[in-house]
Amino acid sequence: MKVRDVLDPSFETRMTPRLLPLIYLGLVGALAVAAIGLVVGAFLLAWWLGLIALVVVPIGAAVAFAVLRVVVELVVEFSRLPQLTSGLAEGFARVEGMVDDIAEGMPRIAFLRGPRRPAAAPPSPQEKLQA
Repeated sequence: MKVRDVLDPSFETRMTPRLLPLIYLGLVGALAVAAIGLVVGAFLLAWWLGLIALVVVPIGAAVAFAVLRVVVELVVEFSRLPQLTSGLAEGFARVEGMVDDIAEGMPRIAFLRGPRRPAAAPPSPQEKLQA
């Protein structure tokens, strides 16, 4: 990973797959430090509050780790989406060409042309006088 790849304003280089593990590890580390800080801070306030924090904070941290993991996995999947769907456009173009080729050789069916519009009614005598 190069600095010019990170600062590329044209976004030609895909950086999400390269940077996401580093960002994830940084957030996990920050979350762990915050959890330890909450427990230590609670013990400094009161010993009984520290004991409560010693039980509650790890549960909250585990939930936060799980949510963080889900969010990071969603970001990874969304970053892969253009790669996974790029072949679909080519496939649709091929299928469209095949369907057009098949349709050219088939006879036209009258009821598929759409409903016929009724002819305009002739003007009434009163309309003729007003005009």
